[in-house]
Amino acid sequence: MSIKTLAVTFLALGLTQAAPFTQSSVGGPTAIPDNSSVNIDIVVSDTRTIVGGFSVSLNTFSHTWMGDLNATITHVDSATTTFLFNRPGRTTTGFGCSGNFSGDYSFIDSATNTLGVSCPGVIPAGSYRASQDNGATDEEAILIANVFNGISAAGTWRLSLQDSAAGDVGTLGSWTLNLELEDAQNGIPEPATFAVSALGLIAIAALRRKR
Repeated sequence: MSIKTLAVTFLALGLTQAAPFTQSSVGGPTAIPDNSSVNIDIVVSDTRTIVGGFSVSLNTFSHTWMGDLNATITHVDSATTTFLFNRPGRTTTGFGCSGNFSGDYSFIDSATNTLGVSCPGVIPAGSYRASQDNGATDEEAILIANVFNGISAAGTWRLSLQDSAAGDVGTLGSWTLNLELEDAQNGIPEPATFAVSALGLIAIAALRRKR
């Protein structure tokens, strides 16, 4: 590849940015009954591609005995799905963690802990890593951004909450989808892409000296 081609490539990459996108469900609160499941959809019209961060927030979420529950997020149009959590604290048998949800909970790759590290009492509101049951070891963390990066944001996004044991119920006020979408509009590049732009400028300077 010539220096000129390399310089143009670097500059093109430098102008590509990730743009935040947020959309919440409407119509809550939604009841979460015993031994049943509920689906709550968000329909997105934006056709840009998911290229960066991905997180989900459960707002005003309450349920006793969190080990009864699993939650998945699905992009229906592409049939792409992953767990947010799967009966935390439960291994191959049992009822899982007895702790209670009460507050706002976000699931994002940059968080430190999965839900299974805190069982008794009220589970502190805040950010957690997504996770799934991994048999006897329990709570295998999931990088949810890796699951959805590269697909179009457009279509139906479905949060599914399933209660798998009797005796405990809850409600969800709403849920929020937080995405980073492809954005080639003018503006100041993010730090990583700014560095690429700088390399492009260096390559152009080298080309001029060569002439």
